Amino acid sequence: MTRPVCACLILLSVAAAEEAPRRWALPEEVAFAEGRTPPFPTEVVVTESGRVGVFAFLKERGVLLRISKDGREPWTSIQLPLGIAGDARVEGERVEVVISDFMQKEASYFAFDLEKAEEVGRCRLPGGFPSMPMFTSLHAKGKDRFALVGCEQGHFVIFSSADEGKSWSDGVEAGRLGVRDDAVSPPLYVSEDGLHVVYVEKKGAIRHIVSADRGATWKDGAAIRLPEGAGVPLLAAGAQSGARCHAVFVTSTGAYVHAGSADGGATWGEGTKVGSIAKVDDMAYIFRVKAEGDRVAVGFSEPGPRINRFKKALLFVSPDAGKSWEESPLAEGVEGATGIGAIALGPEGAVWAAFGCSPEEGDEGTHYVLLRRQLATGAPREEWPAGREVPSWWKGAK
Repeated sequence: MTRPVCACLILLSVAAAEEAPRRWALPEEVAFAEGRTPPFPTEVVVTESGRVGVFAFLKERGVLLRISKDGREPWTSIQLPLGIAGDARVEGERVEVVISDFMQKEASYFAFDLEKAEEVGRCRLPGGFPSMPMFTSLHAKGKDRFALVGCEQGHFVIFSSADEGKSWSDGVEAGRLGVRDDAVSPPLYVSEDGLHVVYVEKKGAIRHIVSADRGATWKDGAAIRLPEGAGVPLLAAGAQSGARCHAVFVTSTGAYVHAGSADGGATWGEGTKVGSIAKVDDMAYIFRVKAEGDRVAVGFSEPGPRINRFKKALLFVSPDAGKSWEESPLAEGVEGATGIGAIALGPEGAVWAAFGCSPEEGDEGTHYVLLRRQLATGAPREEWPAGREVPSWWKGAK
């Protein structure tokens, strides 16, 4: 009887080791700004060769794309319009994204070659918008490109391209969100039966709409229901990996709840709670969802003591398509207030995250955008290199 017991103990110890939280590498400084308005990252991408691109919003300068060979110094900069870079797509070394322009009240498709660190394509999306274009997302299927642009007053508009983004159809207004202003764009999915959008209307009504004609017309899709007691849904964000579609809702109770589909949006499973925050304000409406295979990551901000101030960047990761969730210590060791994170998922469990870092009170001072990668399971904790000045934002991990 001794051997089976010993074997069980060995298996349990191995499982426990595998379940230990993965450590994060030392953060890298991507950008900084002085004053009261902090910069914040809106997207982070990693190419096939391991090059890293971080899109950061700086209110006084516009969108800044910072490119690095490996996520460390040196960084190359590309200055872009004053707006927001949305969810991007990566193919090889090519990165495609839609960026809103607050000055011109428009949005444009951009393409970049991160190996050459240069812009290689740009096309303005045609037509006007019902209000200021803000958050966006971009999706592809073969040579087709589909863009969703969320506007300040809650409207969202769908655009399509049949020539890899060189030209675009006029936009079609497909719906309106119940939450306005600083609200991430609702998730758009590209499936075999067409386009799917999941969003929340006024009074917490979850809508799932489907288009079989590239966004020209829409009909209702399968219903999505959250667990009892989750609260009233307010806003949705999402991601797609193959036929797996993920939607995450922030609710009136401060909960973030995941709902998933394994068949391209045809059917949806019951929701599971990812995590929660103590109160809901504008900061709660800026959250990110990324997916790669069965892995899903959700990033949001723990609110600060005052309205519209963040306290801590939070990241939750699921290894099993949303069935279970574990918080990852993204902000460990960072001094000051952190929040508003962007996420990239890569092969073999790779996770990258960029987030804002500000003085504790979030007012005057130096504000940063930091980038961090998750280390492999079992990797030792990184120490600050001898002879290198320790940054003011680092207090050391426990």
